[in-house]
Amino acid sequence: RLSHPIIRSSYSDRLVDLSHGVWTGGAYTGQAVKLIFLPTLNNHGSFDNEDYAGPTSAVKCHLGIVEFAGNEGVDLHDIGYGNGHPEAAGESVGHLITEIISPTFYLTCAEYTGYRGRTNDVAEQTRTVGLCLEPVTLDFWMCKYVMLPIATSQTFMNPDGDNNLRRQLEGCHSKGVGTLVESEMVVDQVG
Repeated sequence: RLSHPIIRSSYSDRLVDLSHGVWTGGAYTGQAVKLIFLPTLNNHGSFDNEDYAGPTSAVKCHLGIVEFAGNEGVDLHDIGYGNGHPEAAGESVGHLITEIISPTFYLTCAEYTGYRGRTNDVAEQTRTVGLCLEPVTLDFWMCKYVMLPIATSQTFMNPDGDNNLRRQLEGCHSKGVGTLVESEMVVDQVG
């Protein structure tokens, strides 16, 4: 069992349960919730040092959405952190997606991308936007074709490699989210 947020809309004053929909007047209304994630693409590691669960983008954007009341610092971000199990972070996100929330789509903005962050001196202006219905395929493609080319020596950004990124994506995929097989990916490139 995994808790999830219930949000009060500042516009309608209605409660929005990310799993069950809109609540008002003591009951669920049947109104669907449209959930759109807008991650960026970067890595929190440093030169030749990968982050505990790979680059940050569509899969990892879920890590801050669930926090456990009264337990500061106990949230999805802590799963797999420090114990060498990036697949656990991916599995937790996969469970969140398949059992609790159902995002409408993911739009990754990679205006600037870097292996040590997107705002420092090694970041490049990549001017790329990725759109996908699920995060595993999007992260695979964005890391391989946008992030990796700006620093090919940083092999931890290659989703085909044996690294934390791959293990995180495999964990999420093991819950039925997305694909890691490029021949199954449909990619339309514009401009």
